[in-house]
Amino acid sequence: MDELRFDGPGRYSVITQDGCVSEVSELFEAAEVRSEITEGRNLKVFTIDVKDQSELMGFLNSLYGCRHTIIRVVHEPVKTASDPAV
Repeated sequence: MDELRFDGPGRYSVITQDGCVSEVSELFEAAEVRSEITEGRNLKVFTIDVKDQSELMGFLNSLYGCRHTIIRVVHEPVKTASDPAV
């Protein structure tokens, strides 16, 4: 299992099921949202850049408050200028 880190700014992908996307998008304008269908489940993947643990927890609490079932939280690797994909 991947270790979830809270050591400073970072990018996270949060995979959810159910819930209202528009309510979360209004609260966190910086969040990118995409839909996936996996194993017959309609999932939403939110990707957000956060400054610290409290901002991430605020985002997760907002998802929960909007009735999203949180399936997984993934810390995304930071891309540097030396990465070929940048």
